[in-house]
Amino acid sequence: MVVDVLKQRHILRRPKRELTKILILALIAVLLGFLPFFDNFAHVGGFVMGYFMSLIFIPPDIGQPLSFTRTEQREYTADEKRWFRRYNLGVMLAGFLAIVAYFLVFFLLFYDIQLYCKNCLYFNCIPLTENLCKDLSVDLTQRRCHVCTTA
Repeated sequence: MVVDVLKQRHILRRPKRELTKILILALIAVLLGFLPFFDNFAHVGGFVMGYFMSLIFIPPDIGQPLSFTRTEQREYTADEKRWFRRYNLGVMLAGFLAIVAYFLVFFLLFYDIQLYCKNCLYFNCIPLTENLCKDLSVDLTQRRCHVCTTA
């Protein structure tokens, strides 16, 4: 939604206000993630993956600088249009490669290697009381590395 507001900023009446509303909602989602049974890893991961997906599916318009002021359109030469098409393809390729790398890194860290992080529990639940986070059934004990033990 952040990228959509940035892309459509020239047709919105108050783009800064719309962007502020969306960022406040994202902050509320992350703050709710510190309560039990809300997953902050999913919130942050979805935000990052959504950004990378937007690079692929919402490429920038030609001649639209990232500004919140209205700019006048002009005609572009064939060389400028060709350069911008190549730039868009590069951005889309970079977004695709970032998605693949992001998925592979976190898949390997959390499922194959089973990364141990003793403070990761606090990213999902802050124990404000003694029993607040006890019923989460989250096993954060350190395990042996599958990749390291195979010879």
